[in-house]
Amino acid sequence: MVASWTFVAALVSMANADLFVFEAQYATTDSSCTGDVVKEVTFDLSCHQSGANYAMYSCSGTEADFSSYSDASCSTAPTSSFSHNSNNCLGWGSSPMKYRCEERAVVASMNYYSAAGCAESDKSSSMSMPGGCKATGSASSEKYEASGNELTHTTYSSNDCTGTAVTTTAIPCGGGTCTADGSVWMKIVLDCPTTMTTTATATATATATTTGGATATTAAGSVDSGGSLLRMELPLLLFLIRLLI
Repeated sequence: MVASWTFVAALVSMANADLFVFEAQYATTDSSCTGDVVKEVTFDLSCHQSGANYAMYSCSGTEADFSSYSDASCSTAPTSSFSHNSNNCLGWGSSPMKYRCEERAVVASMNYYSAAGCAESDKSSSMSMPGGCKATGSASSEKYEASGNELTHTTYSSNDCTGTAVTTTAIPCGGGTCTADGSVWMKIVLDCPTTMTTTATATATATATTTGGATATTAAGSVDSGGSLLRMELPLLLFLIRLLI
């Protein structure tokens, strides 16, 4: 059985998913949160500064839990905590809202900096970015998609990424444009993919034979034969090949 690296890469991409908290905002007159979503804000589950303190979300099923901390690693006992059931419509602030936890592919990172230019030495925090659609207004939405060494940002004139795209912007791997956001600067960063090579075949395929003499070709190009033993250089590759048998 032969598996191309394209398929293996797809499996790795599926594994590169994480939980995110979605804050869905509704019109100020929609006190029951039954109408269309006006805007969505996403949060990853890492510790971030929140005013003079720090905060972090966690997920329990579809329920989103918010906790405040006094330390920068969010490792001490929380100073306060709130649980948000995904079915509850909350009337906080100027807009009714709902919270939910959802698994999405991680497509890039949003890095924050303390000075213009977005130098690595000035990076203050980083947040994972989810792929897929997100509402940005009552009649606008956006979608980030990663493919190879490029991140694509597409906007729409609907709140669910349907219809004809309004704008499509390509962001090359290694980082986008450094832009100001109030008193901080931010930049979207897509890590450039690592090129995997093999000395055994130019087409970079992984081959596993389980009948007769067992043969395994790894990314490092090593080949072992004999019995049913598969000796792999990369444990992850062994796991992926076993999925194909």
